[in-house]
Amino acid sequence: MVSDLLFFDFLQFVYLTVINTGSVLGKATRVSSSVSKTNYTAFDVFGRMTAYQQITDGTVYSTEYKYNLSGGLVKETHQSGREVTNTLDANGDMTSTVDPITSLNRTFLFNGDNKQYEIKDANGTATA
Repeated sequence: MVSDLLFFDFLQFVYLTVINTGSVLGKATRVSSSVSKTNYTAFDVFGRMTAYQQITDGTVYSTEYKYNLSGGLVKETHQSGREVTNTLDANGDMTSTVDPITSLNRTFLFNGDNKQYEIKDANGTATA
């Protein structure tokens, strides 16, 4: 892989300059600092990141993403096996997400202008 390097303060960004299988030209493929490094390891044909690895203190944490046909994020799968599932409305806005630990649902409400105005926890209590 051929890359261009950019440095901002103590962060290092690496951008893909040659197209490899599963990669997209111009996408950041790695961000690193003195504390951790994140490798963006896979992209779909639309340029959306589908997998990454964060490396902190030598421990690798992997995450994968799944999108619907409209490009909305519908599932995150973490290395631990924990899955975060999102429900989207016809506009592509997230209307709910399921807490992977408690299996409780959090909902997001939108007004007529398609602006989010409220988040409710699993008990129906407004949290934002």
